Amino acid sequence: MNGSIGVSYSTNLYEIIGTLLAGIILGVILLIYSDKRGVRKTGFFGLGACVASSFILGLYVQIPVFIIFLFLIKVSSKKRINT
Repeated sequence: MNGSIGVSYSTNLYEIIGTLLAGIILGVILLIYSDKRGVRKTGFFGLGACVASSFILGLYVQIPVFIIFLFLIKVSSKKRINT
């Protein structure tokens, strides 16, 4: 009985570490993309949002946040190019 409780705790720890790493990876991708586009501040916000959203619901929230910030970086970089 005690073995199953320990396994569930370790599984939850691995899930937390996995989603945190996924948030960091997606955030770093946003940061690199924003740096190439010249809007690094938006990339830092995206990195923070991806890591923060990894604690809420994992990939269910990370992927939409990643897509939203990808769009924001693309739009804000176009505005900088046009002005």
